Amino acid sequence: MNKVKRMFRIFTISDYEREEKFLREQHKAGFKCVKYKFPGFYYFEECEPEDVIYQLDFNDIKKENKEEYFQLYQDEGWEYVYEVNGWNCFRKSVSLEETPAIFTDKESKIAQVDKVVKERMLPLLVIFLCCLLPNINYACFWLSEGGLERIFRICYCVIFWPLFLSYLWMFLHCGRNLQRLKKDYENGLK
Repeated sequence: MNKVKRMFRIFTISDYEREEKFLREQHKAGFKCVKYKFPGFYYFEECEPEDVIYQLDFNDIKKENKEEYFQLYQDEGWEYVYEVNGWNCFRKSVSLEETPAIFTDKESKIAQVDKVVKERMLPLLVIFLCCLLPNINYACFWLSEGGLERIFRICYCVIFWPLFLSYLWMFLHCGRNLQRLKKDYENGLK
């Protein structure tokens, strides 16, 4: 029976290249990824160390199209590993005559980044603007209140501000990284 190990790692939607590299390094060390469980638990099974490319494709496909989608990759020699939140993970052994890649041209790489921005970043921005920003007023002006209202507002601030700042940091981090990735793809740096 193969040894199984579990690792916890968090990658944001803009860190998919780092995640691919992490999975490849684990496979080179003799542990192939067999599944992923949200929010960051990777399960690896012991295997022969091998250089295997892992690729993540952001494609939130409908149920009726999944079989065709997976068949397309299987026909090209890609093995399906897992899917989470619209990200599909595939792997393929590196051979001497070719370096496999799902996205080989800059247009498809740019299209992937644009799709992530449109389908993930923009909804996050709407949530941010509609849910968190209107609450700044309530979270800021608690000094003038007295009694139980003041205690409630202080408790609210203890919860609100860390959430607000972490959400703001995550949004800025992902936006900046996706913008950098797109620029690198446009300039042929990746």
